[in-house]
Amino acid sequence: MVFISLLLFAQPISETDTLTIQLPGQSVTINREDFTMPGATLADPYKYEQLVKELNDRLFVAPQNAKWNEQRTIIPEKLGQKLDEQRFGEQFYTYVFSNGPAVINPRVKMIYPKVDSELLVQITEKQIGHYVTYFNAANTNRSYNIGRAAKTINNAVVFPGETFSFNEVVGKRTKEKGYLNMNSECG
Repeated sequence: MVFISLLLFAQPISETDTLTIQLPGQSVTINREDFTMPGATLADPYKYEQLVKELNDRLFVAPQNAKWNEQRTIIPEKLGQKLDEQRFGEQFYTYVFSNGPAVINPRVKMIYPKVDSELLVQITEKQIGHYVTYFNAANTNRSYNIGRAAKTINNAVVFPGETFSFNEVVGKRTKEKGYLNMNSECG
């Protein structure tokens, strides 16, 4: 074990020891010494985690559930993707513990949506709850916000044992999300 550690410390670090990470439409080039701990050929775990987070931010695509449109036909689901962190880690550490430049084409893992077309076909519409509220329809901002929220929760699928949360599905009703100002009321 001591012999392996001495070999790792004995590896020369060259300024041309770059790692190029090929992403769709762009590449990221880093230097070995920027990701190793001073005086050693050991990867800095904090810098590595920052790199993985940045790559995940660039590669992540959220999956989209299948849903019904207004004509009651099914719009198919769309797969999402995220960085295959295990495979990237293997490639990254191979680069760190070797000499010379390297190129990594990161793999992605597919993320499957919760609701696909097949499941949607099998689901029967069944009312699981009912609530009535009254409001002044002349309040156009409130009426608009209610309609916007209703469109957001439309096609929500609640599986057995799950709890539906309006606030989790709709999120904060902010101007940035297209909601109209309600002064101190929330729409």
